[in-house]
Amino acid sequence: MTVYAADLWIHPTENFGRFKKLKLEDKIIPILAEAHALPFAHEYFDAVISVDSYHYFGNKEGYLDKHVLPLINKNGILALAVPGFKKDIGGIIPEWLKPFWVDNMNFYSCKWWENLIGKSDVKISSCWELKSFEQAWKEWLECDEIHAKGDISMMDAGGWEYFNIVGLTAEKK
Repeated sequence: MTVYAADLWIHPTENFGRFKKLKLEDKIIPILAEAHALPFAHEYFDAVISVDSYHYFGNKEGYLDKHVLPLINKNGILALAVPGFKKDIGGIIPEWLKPFWVDNMNFYSCKWWENLIGKSDVKISSCWELKSFEQAWKEWLECDEIHAKGDISMMDAGGWEYFNIVGLTAEKK
């Protein structure tokens, strides 16, 4: 199996170093790519997996149909893991969250993602709150990244009650 690791923010050389440390350099090919201009042939992949990024570029109706589904074989798999909300907030940001909210957070519930992805030519297999969400958030808050440092007070203010990580799997029809 070969994996193409497409990323806009992490340079391929940096990712390649990470893959070498894991002894996966012969299995994972790092690519610098923007999500609206993916450099792959149509029907090239058996699966497309996105971890902690799809909510930035795939949260609009039509994106999946135009930019991702053409790349997946018929009956191929789509799998997403994105930060999200445990339940719909109905577009109303809770008062405690307003000081931390930025326009590009794009956090939504499982139901929201099911509704969006379900409009495309896929059959959703499942959508759920990942069991590892608490551990993943804690690791994020402990990392040496400026955005993570800013999220500490947000989670302390009540984020553990609202936030999760949404997992979604679907099959291309």
